[in-house]
Amino acid sequence: MNLQRGIASPAIPQIDAMDQNRGSSNMAEAVEDPVTGRSSGRVVANEDFNKQKMAKILRAFLLAKYLRNDSVPAELEQGLYLGSIGAAFNKGLLQNLNVTHILAVAGGVDMPFPRDFKYTRIEVLDSAEVDLAQHFERCFAFIDEARMNGGAVLVHCFAGRSRSVTVAVAYLMKKYGMRFPQALAHVTSRRKEAQPNPGFLRQLQAFDQQLELARKSIFSPVRIFLSDKRTQELQAAAAGFLIMV
Repeated sequence: MNLQRGIASPAIPQIDAMDQNRGSSNMAEAVEDPVTGRSSGRVVANEDFNKQKMAKILRAFLLAKYLRNDSVPAELEQGLYLGSIGAAFNKGLLQNLNVTHILAVAGGVDMPFPRDFKYTRIEVLDSAEVDLAQHFERCFAFIDEARMNGGAVLVHCFAGRSRSVTVAVAYLMKKYGMRFPQALAHVTSRRKEAQPNPGFLRQLQAFDQQLELARKSIFSPVRIFLSDKRTQELQAAAAGFLIMV
């Protein structure tokens, strides 16, 4: 599908006032890199208000950059789109694509159009230590809900590179019986920015082994799970992409 940008430019959101008005606290929290969305592993006190405010300003600046340069999602499969935060704010284009659901795989991101889309947010940092796999089934159910009801879903994080990509790859593995390398190759062929962090890659490899064991225990040697025509097409396309690279 040749995706065109929406008729109107996506609106640039304001800095979350709730986050600005937290006030002082003795609690500490992990710092998320505003450029990559990944956890630095450091902690800062909430009372350090000025640094938090500057981080919010930088985040808003980077958000505006994604709105300008990365607001068109990639179509992975019919009814399944993948993108950055910029795509999540491109209301006009999302409506043109029949998107009805938005899955945000990131903490602290806005849900700007609650009257127009159904949202689910998975509050996770892009850190190799985060257990994203524990949220897979919840994500899969939300994606299937959109597609089974004739709509489409956008899966996004901040940069559209690691967290959302991991969920999308896992979904293709579970839904279509694709092995991990094939699913990752398929997603990468549609969105070149795709690059899950090392911890998420290990979780996808473990998920791949889990699914393969389940298939061997349930299905006969005829491999009934490959009988679906669309599954065969996706696997063939992914295999072709792996050969090319």
